[in-house]
Amino acid sequence: MSPIVQRLSYSSISAYLACPFKWYLSQVERVPRPVSEAALLGSAVHEAVGQYLIARLSDPAPDLDRLWRAALGKLVRRNEQAAGIAWVRDQDAVLVEGRQMLVMARDLWLDHYPAGEPSRQHRIATLPTLLDTITLLISGGKPAIERLVRMAIPGIAVPFVGFVDWVEAGGIPADLKTTSSPWSVESANLELQPTFYLAALQQMGLALHADLLFRHYVLVRGETPKVQVIETRRRPADLEWALDLARGVWRAIENDMFHPNPTHRWCDPRYCEYWGICRGKGGGVQSGGEV
Repeated sequence: MSPIVQRLSYSSISAYLACPFKWYLSQVERVPRPVSEAALLGSAVHEAVGQYLIARLSDPAPDLDRLWRAALGKLVRRNEQAAGIAWVRDQDAVLVEGRQMLVMARDLWLDHYPAGEPSRQHRIATLPTLLDTITLLISGGKPAIERLVRMAIPGIAVPFVGFVDWVEAGGIPADLKTTSSPWSVESANLELQPTFYLAALQQMGLALHADLLFRHYVLVRGETPKVQVIETRRRPADLEWALDLARGVWRAIENDMFHPNPTHRWCDPRYCEYWGICRGKGGGVQSGGEV
């Protein structure tokens, strides 16, 4: 009997832990759902920043404005051809917000939290000022950006796969986030994504930093955008714990445990695109994911 899914990822494991029934609808039934405006913005920012870092290898001053416009246009076209976009405003408003964050904002506050050191605050001229300080790891003759990671986890019949935004010189993976409110060091420490990605990169043989460091670059949206660089470390025991967690999720999937989770903060018509076929329908969910 073939597995119910062909792979696991960090986002898939996190989605299952948040709501097994939502995971079932998305990953197994593949019920179409439009992308949210916030997710579209975040994906387009990722694309533009990634293209900027790659362009910097041959051009000392890439045009981030042009890259942002191209990234947003490409993702809008792709999603409109799929399940659509759940617009709250419109494309022009998202374009303006992204330009303000990536290009137009001046004299930005940068909050830097190095692992094991006191935090530091200072101002930077623009976001590209920070991006220009990033040195990408060159692995196999190529910059380690949007790096595919793949890991075999004993006890799980399918591979773990994912993409790391980039890996910096010194073997430090990094991830870019866009958010409406600042992160704390505590929330970065609790994130599962670094733990899984460090475990996968270690298995792949990448020379990681001895302290298993991970950097989050957090772009805080708003009228006055700000930037956070939060560096955290993991222990070998943390990596083993994450693999045990993945095995537990896999066992639950194999046993058709797809119940809804009404206690999660995302169980709300504002946040769950499947509300109308779950709680919004007025009925419960039976075992095996049946409504």
